[in-house]
Amino acid sequence: MKNLHTSAASSHDVPDTLRPALHPGASRAPLGVLLLGAVLSTGCGEPGTSLQARPVDAKGQGLTSLAATCQEIRTADPSAIDGEYTLHIGGDAKKPWTAWCNDMAGTPREYLSLMSGTNYSQYTVGGYTSGSSVRTYYAKVRIDPVTLRVFVADQTFAQSTGSLNHGGTLVTSMPYGVAMSCDNKASGVASLDLTGTPFAVAPHDFAVQGANGVGTTDYRAEGRRVNLTGGGYCGWNSWTPVWSPFNQTGGDQLHLEYRAPPVLAATCQEIRAANPSAVDGEYTLHVGGDQKKPWTAWCHDMAGTPREYLSLVSGTNYSQYTAGGSATGQNVRTDYAKVRIDPVTLRVSIADQTFAQSTGSLEHGGTPVTSMPYGEAMSCDGTASGVASIDLSGTPFAVAPHEFSLGGNSPAGTTTYSSEGRKVNLTGGGDCGWNRGSDPLHLEYRDAPVCMGQTAPGAYWQQYTFDSLSLDVDTSGCGFSETPMYFTSIGGTGYHWQTTGATSIILPTATGFRVIVRSPSSVTPAFASQYGWHLNWQAVPGSVRQPSLCTGQTTPGTTSWQQYGSDGLYLDVDTTACGYSAAPLYFTSLGGLDWHWRTTGATSIYQPTATGFRVYVWHRGTSITPVLANQLGWHLNWRAQPDGLRQSWNCTGRTPQGSTPWQQYTSDSLYVDVSTSGCAASGAPITSIGGTSEQWGLMGATSLYSPTPTGFRIYVRYPGSNLTPSLANQRGWHLNWNRR
Repeated sequence: MKNLHTSAASSHDVPDTLRPALHPGASRAPLGVLLLGAVLSTGCGEPGTSLQARPVDAKGQGLTSLAATCQEIRTADPSAIDGEYTLHIGGDAKKPWTAWCNDMAGTPREYLSLMSGTNYSQYTVGGYTSGSSVRTYYAKVRIDPVTLRVFVADQTFAQSTGSLNHGGTLVTSMPYGVAMSCDNKASGVASLDLTGTPFAVAPHDFAVQGANGVGTTDYRAEGRRVNLTGGGYCGWNSWTPVWSPFNQTGGDQLHLEYRAPPVLAATCQEIRAANPSAVDGEYTLHVGGDQKKPWTAWCHDMAGTPREYLSLVSGTNYSQYTAGGSATGQNVRTDYAKVRIDPVTLRVSIADQTFAQSTGSLEHGGTPVTSMPYGEAMSCDGTASGVASIDLSGTPFAVAPHEFSLGGNSPAGTTTYSSEGRKVNLTGGGDCGWNRGSDPLHLEYRDAPVCMGQTAPGAYWQQYTFDSLSLDVDTSGCGFSETPMYFTSIGGTGYHWQTTGATSIILPTATGFRVIVRSPSSVTPAFASQYGWHLNWQAVPGSVRQPSLCTGQTTPGTTSWQQYGSDGLYLDVDTTACGYSAAPLYFTSLGGLDWHWRTTGATSIYQPTATGFRVYVWHRGTSITPVLANQLGWHLNWRAQPDGLRQSWNCTGRTPQGSTPWQQYTSDSLYVDVSTSGCAASGAPITSIGGTSEQWGLMGATSLYSPTPTGFRIYVRYPGSNLTPSLANQRGWHLNWNRR
């Protein structure tokens, strides 16, 4: 794994002639011109502010009838951009569907977004084939809006893992709706899941084919879900007719049918109505039945009168009546694990203590007090000694503004909202007085809070050693009350692609962090200033569990590092708690006390699945052990996001595995121009690199060049090797990206 073609030479031995002082084709324009398109200020505004407008429905665009195709959208509005639009089958107002219109500036094409995440095809290795099983996950499929046929070979919004040899042909991807194997068994599998869309798979669209073909086809949910098994020697189960259905074989051969749009449950009562045997537990509800507003509810008393509860992830939700003055006894504190919420109005019943526990008791004017409502701080000692904490971290909700007020005799107290409203800290008291929320307490639906920014180009770098610089990043404007996880990329006009350390986080706090960037040769703050080096950063709370974002961190000091050679380690990261059913995109940063800034590999993703991934960390030429890594506090921060997100404030994507358009730069380096077209968010990207081998030794995959609202460039280098675009694609190297 460590040797690409030749043994890796020390990065200190690289001559300056191999370093792009400017990216190819760039002129020595003023710095401000070179940085057009990058985010130039910090900010944590709510989604949608200062961003390109989101595409709108077909109505109101000058159309004389309802649009049936993306071409009709563009004809009515030539400035229309890639994004979601409402189309109507045959122009019929009763047959709407949400299409992703792609390549609106060229040849518009229609794609259907697959909501469930369980859409894949697999060629299972064995028997006649060698290598590893090939599985292709689909986030969207191309559909003909007139015939409703799916172009099964279109992999614009797909990602693949594995590779195998089929009779001398390299297989690296699978068309949509194919289960295949060559081991004389039906070990190939495929899943088609159109849940959340107004379409179903037409009946009788699949057949077992090939040599000694075997397999099964299982239609469910009125054709919205189809599970396939297939195989033989070699055989498959797929749409017909076809021969050798692998890589990008096939045309518009899968037929869909329009069905009335499904109704998404907004309440636990609706869950029970659809399934009378449903038991108490967690269910996904959607606010107002809106598929873009999911949340995880605990449905309680499903056998009686179903009620909805919101699980409080953080564990710091309590109300306290502090004893003293005329209130004699012990402090009364009630801790809440879940709160009851009205799923329609989003109001919390503050007195419901079904999932709460209390300690202490006191006398209040002759009345015994043994518990406190949610969101109330109280005392009778003449001071604001009562306390309360509301913490909705890890949920898609925030407390509405202006929900709290003082009351009682001589009331005193404070109300402190976090910047995004997910946390509220209260003090309250008087003689006797309190600070409490409205009853019921009003919440608002919010997407996951992500704060982002960029340091000033060329500024604030400090000398650390002769070949390294440090940078302290101020994130106090985010208003975090606890230390978030930080994810970074480095920008500039030259040379930063050959550094290490920009994604290694040191001394993180709620208000900032440090990075140390190491160069292959001597470097000074003046040099960094000359080439506009700057850090792009995103700050994300830990333990977020939302459909569009899941975050986590291995434990500093006890991370399960494993030895890999004398100077390398690897780590398997478990992301099962995210609940994804298909492999998301993973982004990482490496935390620790020291020395991790000298490594490569922490942002190189291996073996991504729905439940985890692996990273290899290379302390090139210097011995490292799991014990030493934990003594140094090395740990991995990670975030998972579905591929193909196109929210107005949040987009994800990746270059195609096996066919990324790498270009030769020098003998040991490549570059790629990454398109983010169709993304309304224009912040500086955060990146990671995926593949099947060797990417852990690369430099540059998180170093941005030429950022614009529609793309950016990345250079990668493996010192001392012989790199070619063909070799990079054989190893499956591809760029994952997120823009906000």
